[in-house]
Amino acid sequence: MKIRMRIITSVLLTFAILLGTFSQLAVYAAPIIAGALTESDAPAETVWVGNVELSAGRYVLNGSSYAEAGEPADDATGYAYYMANGVLLLNGYTYEGTGKTHDTSEKSAIYSEGSLQVVLVGKNEITNTADSGIWSANGIRAKGKLIISGAGSITLNAPYAIYCDSLVQIDYGKIVIPSASVAIEAGGDLIINDGVIHMNSSLPVFATAVYINGGSIVATASQGVFKTAPTFPSNMESYTLTVSRNQDGSNPQEYSASNITRYKYFSLTLPEREAIDAVSIAGVVLPELRQTSSAVSFEDAAFGASYGYSDWKLQSYVGDTWQNVDAAAAIGAEIQYRIVVWLAPNDGYTFSPETTDDDVSFNGEAAAVYELVENPDFYALAIAYEFSYETPVTAYMITVAAKDGEDTVGVKITSENCGD
Repeated sequence: MKIRMRIITSVLLTFAILLGTFSQLAVYAAPIIAGALTESDAPAETVWVGNVELSAGRYVLNGSSYAEAGEPADDATGYAYYMANGVLLLNGYTYEGTGKTHDTSEKSAIYSEGSLQVVLVGKNEITNTADSGIWSANGIRAKGKLIISGAGSITLNAPYAIYCDSLVQIDYGKIVIPSASVAIEAGGDLIINDGVIHMNSSLPVFATAVYINGGSIVATASQGVFKTAPTFPSNMESYTLTVSRNQDGSNPQEYSASNITRYKYFSLTLPEREAIDAVSIAGVVLPELRQTSSAVSFEDAAFGASYGYSDWKLQSYVGDTWQNVDAAAAIGAEIQYRIVVWLAPNDGYTFSPETTDDDVSFNGEAAAVYELVENPDFYALAIAYEFSYETPVTAYMITVAAKDGEDTVGVKITSENCGD
């Protein structure tokens, strides 16, 4: 349903200024198109970010007006990278401007002629400052399908925050739309599989149908949040649903699908996660002197009941920096090592954002907070434990044979390393 001209003539558009490596992104950047395609369903060869055209394998840095060739460094942040096949990675990217002008009078901060998957890493923010009198000022605009995924977040400041000619699918990520005329307009269905969505708009979400399979949603709109009653998760008993005709959520009412267009406040949330305040790992086998990192074992490790480990790495301190230990390298003496262990909370839990070194231990000894990773709906944690080995003591064994007069029959001096 095209509602552009009616909205522009009747609504005052308002503006509000409001987390890797590429191997870790593979799960979020699966191909978005499968099966038979229409022309508009296919990914576009290029994507516009701001006013910069990106072809596959090119990226734009924060504040830049031109594209860079190649893949950003693993530890880089602050860029938008068009990977390939309709996958656009935003990693700590911020943009403020009028974006790309297309279709005579539309201006979009992110624009694709075809289907698009936006993968979020870190905290991203997009602000479209285009004049509200134009046909449309968009945050993300796709003429095919639009999928949003990744473990990061994005704040969209635009009169039309998300606008798509086909379906809009949210697989994960945190999406914040603080003030818009229309938060989401989909030419097809709106599918929410997971993630966290906070949106505030003048008009409701426009979609053929709304399917909510998971995630957390808090939405307000001055003319009702949804035009169509959503389909709820199959495990609805785990959620808390609150609806109200008041935009601030006061005076909550019993939900009725027939009254969906009257609810100016809509909240569907899972129970709040329980915070993990203390972290302890015991029974991890570390490599001994002259062994390699293959000796590390978590087979008999013990964790708290509310979390487990997801990955680890071994590093050595060389040249004033921590470097990853080669898998074939033997552990040496007088070298500082550390093992970094990534921990993931179980369902219903999250690591406390107030976690400090005093709260963590490894094999009964003090450890340190290495990284606290903010995901859309929980915190993950990595801890580091340092260890080293002294140079082994060398023992000397001297054997003196009996003398025959003034002549020494034999003297034998040998040494052996006690560490052997």
